[in-house]
Amino acid sequence: MRITIGKSEQEFFESVAWEIAIQIIRKPDSLIGLATGRTTGPIHKALEEIYKAHPFDTSKVTFLEWTRLRM
Repeated sequence: MRITIGKSEQEFFESVAWEIAIQIIRKPDSLIGLATGRTTGPIHKALEEIYKAHPFDTSKVTFLEWTRLRM
């Protein structure tokens, strides 16, 4: 396990987003699980900004969206 510590929340979000982008670039057929909600929303936004600035192929990526089940 790798632990990422940023100087700010924004730096952390961008760092995680870059890790996701790099994974997709290195392995275009990746299976990536993304959590949902307010906590991870800024990571998704940072990934969107990276994609806008540096488009990469996502056509073979499978994204799974994890949500909390309410019973």
